[in-house]
Order: sequence, then C-alpha cells, then structure tokens
Amino acid sequence: ASATGADVRLGSPATNGRPGGAGYGGFFWRAAATGEPRVHTADAVGEEAVNGATAPWVALRGTGPGGGAYTLVFAGLGPGDRWFVRTALYPGVCVAYAFERPAVIAAGRPRRNRHRVLVADGHLDPADVAARLAAADRAPTT
Repeated sequence: ASATGADVRLGSPATNGRPGGAGYGGFFWRAAATGEPRVHTADAVGEEAVNGATAPWVALRGTGPGGGAYTLVFAGLGPGDRWFVRTALYPGVCVAYAFERPAVIAAGRPRRNRHRVLVADGHLDPADVAARLAAADRAPTT
C-alpha cells in the first residue's frame, strides 16, 4: 500500500519505451551459468518463445561454474503478470509486474504475491518439472 495515499504506478523499461521485450521489474532471479542455459515452460522452449509468457511455471536449466547441472523452476504469476526471461545475455527469470503496460496499485490496497522457486540438481524436462511441482503441492507445510 502507498505510504503517501496515492496510487502507485509500477513500470518497466518496456513500458518506458525500450524495445526488445525488456518488461522486467518485479521478483528477479539472476543465475550463475557457464555456456548458454535453456529456458522452457510445459509447451514452449527458448528465450524468444518464453519471454512474455503467462504459463503457470518456467524452468531455467543451466550448468554452474563448478560444472554441476541444475534446474530452477519458478511459479507464482499474479493477475496481469508475465515471465521475463533471458538466456543469451545472462541467465535470469523475472515475475514481471509491468511487462507490456504499467501496473497500478490503488491507494490503500496492498499488492501481495507468492513466488515459489524449486531448485533441483540436474536438468529436468517438462514432465519432471510437473511431477516435482505436484509433489511439492502435496507436501505438508509448516
């Protein structure tokens, strides 16, 4: 909620005129990787196909500086949010609050989000990701 009592406008480089799908701004994870990592959803593969997607989850697969393979799975888009991803310039995933247009939070109303990140050894394919997310959803919480 706004401390000033006014609406809060959240923007991004894209909403301020920058081309190239630069809609980042929100929860952002920049990973360490050697080589070019891969990004995918259940039905899309690659930076161009995934950037701007509204899929329930996105996975970033890479190899760390020590040589170990990993997969990071992100979930938790809010209404109007999109995924911002990069693999060519650097490995990163963002829950973008203002990917195509500014997001406005009305005065006196909080914006709440719940983001989840699954960290796994090895490279998971979409079926593996779905199974692990389902298992995590069934696990008891404390």
